[in-house]
This record gives sequence, C-alpha cells and structure tokens, in this order.
Amino acid sequence: MAAAAKGALGKLGPTVTHNVLNQGQLFRGNIFAADSALQAALQTHGAQAGPGATDRLQQFGAWAGSESTAEHARAAHTYGPVLRQFDRNGRRIDVVDYHPSYHNIYRTATELGVSSLAWRPADEGAGAGSHLVRGAMAMLSYQAEPGTSCPLTMTYAAVPALREGKGFADYVAKALTPAYDPRDAPIDDKRGIVFGAWQRSCVHAWPVTRRTVVIPTRSQTRPTQCDAVSRSALPPSLPCHCPVLSPALPLPCPPLPCLLPRPALPCHAAQA
Repeated sequence: MAAAAKGALGKLGPTVTHNVLNQGQLFRGNIFAADSALQAALQTHGAQAGPGATDRLQQFGAWAGSESTAEHARAAHTYGPVLRQFDRNGRRIDVVDYHPSYHNIYRTATELGVSSLAWRPADEGAGAGSHLVRGAMAMLSYQAEPGTSCPLTMTYAAVPALREGKGFADYVAKALTPAYDPRDAPIDDKRGIVFGAWQRSCVHAWPVTRRTVVIPTRSQTRPTQCDAVSRSALPPSLPCHCPVLSPALPLPCPPLPCLLPRPALPCHAAQA
C-alpha cells in the first residue's frame, strides 16, 4: 500500500501553484555597467568628474550587484537590531547590536566614499563633478541595501552645515575619513564617524506635518502624563506612548518631547 502511494505521488511531479508573469528575473552582476541611463547621465553632466569616475563607479556597481552583497542585505533585514539595556551584571548600557551583515554593507559603502567622497580634497578623488559621482554611488547603494543609505546620506548632508559652524572641525575631519568604526565609543576615540537622526514618536503616529510637540511632566514613580502644548479635542482612546519609556520601570518622565497627533489632549503614557 505504502509503495503504491509513493509511486502515485511521484507521477505528480513538482507542484506549481501559479506563474509569475509581471516580474523580471533576479539580476546579479555589475549594476552600474547594466544601467545605460546612469552611464549616459554621467557622460552628459560629469565632464569635470575626472578620468577615474567611471572606474570608481564600475568598482562600486560590481560590489553593489554581487551575490555576496545581496546575501548580506538579506541577512541584515532578516535579523534586525537588538537592544541590550543591561550588561550581565545588571548595569545599564543601552547598546544596540546589529547583525554582522549590516556592518559589512555599511563598512564597504563608507570606505568606498558614499558619505564623504564629494567633500574630500581633490587629490583624494574629489573634484568639481564629485557630487555627481557620489550621487551615482548613492543610487547604486540604495539598490544594494536601503537601510544604511539613511546615515550615509545624512553624513554627506551634514558636512557643509558643520563647516559653517564653530567648533566642529574635528567632527568634519572624522566624517570625511573613509573609515567605518562601529564601536560604542566616544567620538574622540573613533577614526571615522557618521551622522544620523533620532526622534521619539507616538505609537499612533500621524504624518510629521500633522503633529503637536508635547512636553512630558515628571512623576515621582513612573511616567503617567504629558502636558500638551496645544490642547483641543482628541479622543482619549488614542494614548501617546513614548517608546523609550518602559512602563515597568520606575523612571521619571524625561525632559525630551514626545510627539502627539494634532489636535491634542494630555498625553498619557501607556500602562503595563
């Protein structure tokens, strides 16, 4: 009986549930060499980019479209960041661990100049057309893995702003160093740095254009209420919860603002 059933199943062959007709085949290879539009744009607008621009983008495109990079991107998205609030002895550390594949992509993109090439001296590869080259590298980087593109792009954007200020020369110098240093260490101890953004928002978040800044009040035991700057009709069924506050911890409400949709009533911290 078992042998007959096995033979019958073998005749069915592989099960096909449907055919995918609206998707192309997965591409693995040099994504710059395969992008004729990007190459044409570089030729049209990048006359001052220098003779090494194409070679640089060929190198970057080969990395961005490789099977190895695709596998690192898959792993980085499968295994997300993990927050370690305490060490093994119970001391508060608040360290976020990222998967090694995330660091691999981040490191390579940084060392190849996605965040710093355009602002470096001409003898280090920068030139009048270096912003175009960096933009092309950023476009290729998005296709490899988009998550790391946020701090890479923000670092590129932060440099001219910091140059206009006073006291940021060391920050700028480290931002222009094509070195990736993921250690949780003071900036003075790092070879290179990147810049990013940090924002606390409500669980019931609305678009950023529709928000009211809410200033938390301090409680003797745990966060219970935030005073809204603007008060009007908002159903109390939409509480504001600051993610960094753990309702199980007897901590005072911190002085940083929580964001509440507009219109706003007092922001009540979520209860355990």
